[in-house]
Amino acid sequence: MKTRIFLTFLLSSLCSLCLCGESSASLDPELKTPYQLKVVLHFADHRLLTPVFCDRVERELRDGLQASFGDLVNVEVTREHPRLNEVVRNGLKSLGNWLERSPVKTHFVLIDYSGVHYTIQARQFDGLTGQPSPVVRRDRMRDQKFVAKAAALLIDQDFGLVGTFDVWPKEDKPGEDKPVVVQLKGAGLGASLDRWIKKGDVFAVVQMPSDGAGLGTPVKDAVLQVETPPAGADSTCLCRTFRRYDRPLGGAGYRCVKLGTVSAPLRLRLRQALPNDRDGPLNDALSVQIRRHGFENEEMTRSQKQADSFDAVDTTGDKDGVFTNVAFVTVISSDGKVRARVPLPILDDQPVVLAVNVSDDAGSEPVFRKTAWERDVTSVWQVQNELVREINEGADKTEKRAEFMKKIEAERQRIQSEVDGLSAQQAELKVGPADKDMVHRLDQVRKRGAELKEFMAKLKKIDEEENDPQKKKWLAQAAQGKQLEAEWELAKAIALYEEMLKTVAPTEKLKNELAEHLVVLHKEWDPQGEAHIKARAFIYDVWPKMDDAGLMEKLPEARKAYDVCKGVKDRAGLIWLFKATEAHAVRMSQELNTLKPDTRPEDEKAAKVIQEVSKDLIDLARDAKASFDAAGK
Repeated sequence: MKTRIFLTFLLSSLCSLCLCGESSASLDPELKTPYQLKVVLHFADHRLLTPVFCDRVERELRDGLQASFGDLVNVEVTREHPRLNEVVRNGLKSLGNWLERSPVKTHFVLIDYSGVHYTIQARQFDGLTGQPSPVVRRDRMRDQKFVAKAAALLIDQDFGLVGTFDVWPKEDKPGEDKPVVVQLKGAGLGASLDRWIKKGDVFAVVQMPSDGAGLGTPVKDAVLQVETPPAGADSTCLCRTFRRYDRPLGGAGYRCVKLGTVSAPLRLRLRQALPNDRDGPLNDALSVQIRRHGFENEEMTRSQKQADSFDAVDTTGDKDGVFTNVAFVTVISSDGKVRARVPLPILDDQPVVLAVNVSDDAGSEPVFRKTAWERDVTSVWQVQNELVREINEGADKTEKRAEFMKKIEAERQRIQSEVDGLSAQQAELKVGPADKDMVHRLDQVRKRGAELKEFMAKLKKIDEEENDPQKKKWLAQAAQGKQLEAEWELAKAIALYEEMLKTVAPTEKLKNELAEHLVVLHKEWDPQGEAHIKARAFIYDVWPKMDDAGLMEKLPEARKAYDVCKGVKDRAGLIWLFKATEAHAVRMSQELNTLKPDTRPEDEKAAKVIQEVSKDLIDLARDAKASFDAAGK
């Protein structure tokens, strides 16, 4: 609990924010586009994992997967990936913190040898929706001959065929809605999909943003279940729709990803739902009804169980206690009220924590809606940060600038549409003074969005009005330099301006003004001694890349770098230190929300690390922001 209090305070005190509205455009179902599967292999350092063995596993895995998928999938197997070291260091659970979109399904496979067994861990990140597969798969075997085959089976289980549909059926109450027709990616390639999709299979649902680009938002506790699978060359399947919460709205439509469900007993740990995606002990005795085909009927075959003294429900050992693909769970409080109807995919035989709203005052709908709003604000803030980073790294590359800026403008408009939706929700939820820090964060996104809009308009005007290519390039670079300055990327701005002075300026006056401005920037940026150089290098190159354990180790060095920058009134160093610390806080908060140390012992260590680092992060972020403000006066 202390960990969560720390992170809540940190996020609310750092003054610095996913996605929401009805379908405005249809998503491309990509019927004739094959899947791109990149399998990233990593072998632990062990003398029995020889180069010959590793090469054989890589070759057999590639050949086996390509033969299995055929023309539906282009398979690449590699041992290199820009984020492989991060995944190995932080574990496959860290895929849940990725903020990426691409046409590629990236499946990480980690292979080790315990001295007795070959062990395999696998998990996929689906670039089309920006979501990871829901669980980490594991297997082990004694015979090395079966390693490649076992890895292929794990990949196959969570490969996740992708479907598309435009609008969620219009129904008034949570539960079962009307069926939808799902168009299946790759169905137009001639491959028969009835091998991969069968009646009863389950899809998770992801709501895509208004233009289909950017990260998707998982529709929480909602599933599709295949009613009529594709037959032959058919590109569609008919699916029943089930949801726990209010009907989702908006975006460009929905992607759905087939889940690797199994047949297993249902093992539940019931908890009280609290705001900010937290949970706590129950204060009521709950019972559950479990059905196989929906939330209604089945009076003769449904299971009814009372939670035990540990608030657990387990059908292991029960007659008919095994459920296939999905279990439809109705949670009932002691007063007979239905507190939740949840379609639960059966992904493995591990316990599932189910948070329910039993206490009316603690779990009122407005409170939970506000929590979702705060989470969405934070997500938009992260996506906008990533957009600004892309601009700062690529907008000065003139060879493909038109194409690059077109992509950036589309993303900027998408973010703006999300901000408009969040602003409407802000008024609807009556966000008040107690939420001033989150309101401030959304205001910052609006301000930055206005600056980006102005920047893009300048570039467009330059392209339209200037005929001289050299003059056009010079003016566009000047606009880019101002954008870099606004983000305190002073080193990049200085390098850009100095390069510009070597070329022909539109006028001698502009060139002289730029030279004078460079003197001011150098005065702001140039380091003051060896200690300042080292502090800058740490703040810019080391601190932003730290994982949780690294943060704990490097906090003293971060504090030392802060003291140096404060002493020389280095505003650029101070604001970058603050930004990096803020980004770590957001990431850690999201990571914490996925951890369940009370019910999953393996999460205890990670939660403890976050707890230990939280208070020092709060203090460092507060001090860096205050010193930056003071240095500017």
